[in-house]
Amino acid sequence: MKDYKIVSCASFGSSGSGVVTDYLSEFENINNFGDFEFRFLQDFGGVTSLEDTLVNSYHRLNSDIAIQNFINYVEWQAGDIFNKRYEQFFHGQFKKISYDFLSKLLDVTWDGFWGEYLVMAPRWKSYLLYKIYPHFMRLLGGNRKYIAHYIPHRDMYFSSPTKVYFCECVKWYLTALCEVI
Repeated sequence: MKDYKIVSCASFGSSGSGVVTDYLSEFENINNFGDFEFRFLQDFGGVTSLEDTLVNSYHRLNSDIAIQNFINYVEWQAGDIFNKRYEQFFHGQFKKISYDFLSKLLDVTWDGFWGEYLVMAPRWKSYLLYKIYPHFMRLLGGNRKYIAHYIPHRDMYFSSPTKVYFCECVKWYLTALCEVI
């Protein structure tokens, strides 16, 4: 393992933490990645949101939403074909390492549905997927099964780590990310 320390300059939006980063960059033993902030620890949907829900505010279904939010956050920060975002700094490994971190935390995954998906989806998508589609499929099927039988399912997640285990996983996550840099 490499010997290094991580310094993160965090502030409120556009309040001047870049000045501190610029100052620290003047030292030759400091590696600065440029005008790009790595916020995956403190951003909503990032690691601290995951910790808050999985460790501090435990609930069987809220863990699913926190994990879904983390997955969406990772996908966004990883970037796409036009803007590589974090993938460019972590040599194409940000998404893979993030999913490896998540897999360490997961207790169970299943194909399911709950009403929060109606709230989370844009209104038009919610109406189409969870109102129109099930009724249409029920009519096409020619039977009168319970309408919930036709509601689209998706991967759901459950996790209930201890604070100590969660911190161990975060330490592994940060170490794995820093090692590819």
